[in-house]
Amino acid sequence: LSVLNLPIVNWQPGAALWLVWQMTDPAGKAQGLAIDNLSFSAASGSTPLPLPLSFQSSSTNLTLTWTGVTGQSYQLEYKDDLSSTTWLPLGNPITGTGAALSISADFSLSTQRFYRLHVIH
Repeated sequence: LSVLNLPIVNWQPGAALWLVWQMTDPAGKAQGLAIDNLSFSAASGSTPLPLPLSFQSSSTNLTLTWTGVTGQSYQLEYKDDLSSTTWLPLGNPITGTGAALSISADFSLSTQRFYRLHVIH
C-alpha cells in the first residue's frame, strides 16, 4: 500500500484528518481500515530550521557565531531603522562548511543598528 504525492489542500490547523483505505478480497468483498488521531509534521524544503546563534560584543564590534550547514549560504543584513522595510547586506555571503562560522559588525558606523542573519536558499 502506498500513496505518493497526494496533496492535502485547504486543511486547517486543528482540523481532523482521516486516512482511509479499502482492500477488496478475491470474493469481491471490501474490507476497510481508517485511522484518526494521527500525528505527523511536514515542512517544505524552503522552511528553514532554527539556527542556534551566539554573539559577543566589544566596545566597537558585534560578533555573531553559528554552525554553518555544509553548502548553505548565509548573509548578515542590517538596518538602522526598524520601520524601514529594507534590510541591507553587510559584507558578502558566507558558505557553511559544517564548522563554526563568524561575522563581525562595526558598532561605530551608526548610533543605532539592527542585524539579522539571513539563510540564503
